[in-house]
Amino acid sequence: MKKILCVLMVIVTLLCGCMNSPNKSIVISKADGGFDEKMRISSDIQHCQSENQEQIYTGNFHSTDNSVEFVLDIDTTVKNCDMPVVEVVPHYLSEADAQRVAKALFGNKKCYEKKPILAEQFSKREIQNKLLRWTEYANNDSIRELFGQESEFVLELIKDSIAYYTTELDAAPGDEINEECQWTFKDEAYYTFSLEDIASGEEMLGNNAIMATYEVGDVSYSYKVVTRNKSDYKLNMISVHLFGGTSPMGIDERIFTAHLCRTDEPTEEQINSISQKAEKMLEKMDLGSWQINQCTVQTMYYGDQPEYIVHINATPLLCGVAAAQQPELYNLNSDSLYASNYYMTNVSMNFSANGEILDFEMVSPIEIKEIINENVAVIEISELMEIAKTHLMHSDFHAYGIENLEQAVDEGLNYTVKIKDLTYNLLRIRVPNTEDAYYYVPGIILEGYEECTGKESNNLYYISSEPQVLIALNAIDGTIVELSNT
Repeated sequence: MKKILCVLMVIVTLLCGCMNSPNKSIVISKADGGFDEKMRISSDIQHCQSENQEQIYTGNFHSTDNSVEFVLDIDTTVKNCDMPVVEVVPHYLSEADAQRVAKALFGNKKCYEKKPILAEQFSKREIQNKLLRWTEYANNDSIRELFGQESEFVLELIKDSIAYYTTELDAAPGDEINEECQWTFKDEAYYTFSLEDIASGEEMLGNNAIMATYEVGDVSYSYKVVTRNKSDYKLNMISVHLFGGTSPMGIDERIFTAHLCRTDEPTEEQINSISQKAEKMLEKMDLGSWQINQCTVQTMYYGDQPEYIVHINATPLLCGVAAAQQPELYNLNSDSLYASNYYMTNVSMNFSANGEILDFEMVSPIEIKEIINENVAVIEISELMEIAKTHLMHSDFHAYGIENLEQAVDEGLNYTVKIKDLTYNLLRIRVPNTEDAYYYVPGIILEGYEECTGKESNNLYYISSEPQVLIALNAIDGTIVELSNT
């Protein structure tokens, strides 16, 4: 919670103008009206697409009130290429899109309509399969092996569920009651409430959805496509996750995950194979071009049992240049001129070491409306760094959301921000005075780690476990790119 609070506060403070904003010409206002002209000015430099440029920045500087020390420790390379300006709009998902993505993920496996959560009914076969799974874990040893610790509460829930479904077995239909997926959008409420509830008309949610289930061997998946085109916010999302229907404490999902992920640690060959598999899947989906920017192994421990997950992340590829991984929006109902009512475009996928899909999420697919400039003139990165430093200098101790910590200790605090990473990609900004149009423009993002220590004791009271986004700048005009609209 501290980490979240810190990053929210720094973004809010920095991106809403920074405290005591300087009058120096290096800080540029969005209101100067120059961006529309500048984004159409082409660079007189033609870059080689394979060219990289080393970026090294070191040294220390302080906030103007001397309450924050910034430590620059950047040593990275960025792609030195023609940087475009591209206008995009949301891609509203169609029924054909839903089918094509499903086929890319599951091939020709049979797909069934998802049963309403509040009116779920199972066949004899489905209940028998549940009882077989749950009975295996209706003891303390198996619970401890599955969850990493014993739990009388979970054990009682499993036993109660076994007892309940045992009584339901006789009355359950013997024939299969699963209906093949119709691949038609319905109000999302149809997948939650009974038909009687729906008939009243009071349960409509306003989002159109296709929800389905897949069975792959002994493992079940939920597949969901949702779209919304309303004035308050826009939504297009496709998601897949392990799902066995109603189960005590989600034990079915836990069993499926353990079954798929309790393997040997993934080899480099397996990791590369999974990355290639993800690329092919994204190509088959035909929902824009994507670039994988992250492929990492995550390890979860349940007691002494490790579970290995290969995580894939991808962002849009526009005119051969990848979009940055921007922080997710917290609020889609902002009235800010430069805010957004459409989640950041992104793909996240998880696989087992053996290449089985665990989950998938595509958020906010886009389509190109216009390529405004294929090689826009940009500010040098070194100059952008000076602009960023000027803004950071005018954020004070309280910009980092640690007032509660300051009150909780008996000594003064030193706050240090270690700036470790610089990325140079395309950043998304909203086209002013439009409802659903966005520019992708070149820009930099600075990330770093935050530390808080006692002035007298030197005790470490807080350190961010992951890098925090500190500031983002538009490389065309040097203005701050708002990364959150809270």
